[in-house]
Amino acid sequence: MARINALAALVALVLATTTTTAAAAEQPPILIGRLGSLTSPVSSLSTKALAEGFDTYVKRVNAAGGVRGRQLRVLFEEDGFQPGQTVAAARKLVEQDHVVVLLSTQGTPSTQAVIQDGLLARNAVALLGPNTGVSAVLGAPNVFPVRATYEQEVVAVTRHMVNLQQRRVAYLHFNAAQGPAFGETFRRAVAEAGLQPVGSFGYDVLAQPAEQEAAIRRAALQVRAAKPDAVFVFAVGATLPAAMRILHEVNGRAVARYTFSVNQWDVLARQLGADARGIVISQAVPSPYGAARRIALDYRRDLQALSPGLQPSFLGLEGYLLARILVEGLRRAEGPITPRSLLAALDGLGRHDLGDYVVNFSRERRFVESAAEVSMIGAAGALIK
Repeated sequence: MARINALAALVALVLATTTTTAAAAEQPPILIGRLGSLTSPVSSLSTKALAEGFDTYVKRVNAAGGVRGRQLRVLFEEDGFQPGQTVAAARKLVEQDHVVVLLSTQGTPSTQAVIQDGLLARNAVALLGPNTGVSAVLGAPNVFPVRATYEQEVVAVTRHMVNLQQRRVAYLHFNAAQGPAFGETFRRAVAEAGLQPVGSFGYDVLAQPAEQEAAIRRAALQVRAAKPDAVFVFAVGATLPAAMRILHEVNGRAVARYTFSVNQWDVLARQLGADARGIVISQAVPSPYGAARRIALDYRRDLQALSPGLQPSFLGLEGYLLARILVEGLRRAEGPITPRSLLAALDGLGRHDLGDYVVNFSRERRFVESAAEVSMIGAAGALIK
């Protein structure tokens, strides 16, 4: 009898799920606009990894019937990692495709361009999870961050330097994006930590590999002349592994190398091999590999069940966080789900715990409470906490 009852319960569950899925299929989908570039060497990896994490949670939600009986559907627009194209893509998604939210602009210039265009305010639409850490950008109206700021990352880096008694600190940057501008913020954070900033050194981004190599080497020699204990590298794309390799050639292991969360540790480890050993990377979201936070456990569980071919990553977890916040906002939206009602719901989210990872959103201020962390690439190319 018990076996019959269990079978009946299973059949009822299957029928209920089938009915829910069928009902959801009859409703128009909720359209979500994703921005980024799968063609740019600077942002293709981050665009892909963020999407993988986001889509994993969306699969779970859609399999359970969606939100209010409506499936979630992502519309992606390629922007070539060019601010002008990002604005055009965002306008299309909002004004022609009628998405209810924009996601994951890549980098500071593209995110700033969307904000300055007035698109967000004009259409009362939210931009959720831009992939940048600049405080002024993350604090703009209608922008909702899910990651720590660059300032918070630098605090984690300088704390690590203090613990290792690395007193003299250099700043090496590419002459693009926020590289030069962030130098003063970094210098101030280093000084506030009681460390000694010994100089800021830049190199241009060039098309010819030989010229690029020479430009980075000149800057690396300037770094060596400043006699630092550690150097923080602000760069992304192809010049970052080159800079890390050349710094190692010029200084050996006498000078510790640091960079920030936009750069993926596993990619660096593959690109540099043994030369990656000892590189310290600040992280803007929790470790996706540990058991200390429930959100990381949820992410790995869903990844294994719903996207079994993928491996956990920091950017994947960031995308997963995006999806969790978005779905919570959609469920809280009052009345029909529109850009305006979703914006109001996100503004009213307040202090929300996603699983030992807290965001705090209001009309006045939107920020992540959890602090940034650091991790290091070890001898075998594995990540060390």
